Amino acid sequence: MIGSLFAGHIESPGKTVEVDGEQFKEYYGSASQYQKGAYKNVEGKRILLPAKGHLQDTLTEMEQDLQSAISYAGGRRLADLKHVDYVIVKNSIWNGDASH
Repeated sequence: MIGSLFAGHIESPGKTVEVDGEQFKEYYGSASQYQKGAYKNVEGKRILLPAKGHLQDTLTEMEQDLQSAISYAGGRRLADLKHVDYVIVKNSIWNGDASH
């Protein structure tokens, strides 16, 4: 289920191809026709994703984002997120809309 997040990285399986001067990684799910070699019970497809660089860079960014979320919530540890009061914010607030 998390394969598409990791896909496109240098370390991920799949060929690296160049299209119009840009690098892409081939991606296909384990239930795709390409991986299974048959069309029976197929889920997913074979696509090209923009190359993302090294996986460690993405994992570091995710870690930093999570650390920021914890600190914005007033916590210091991951477990502190259990005690956060979440608020639903309408898009109109962010867009500056004056709708009532």
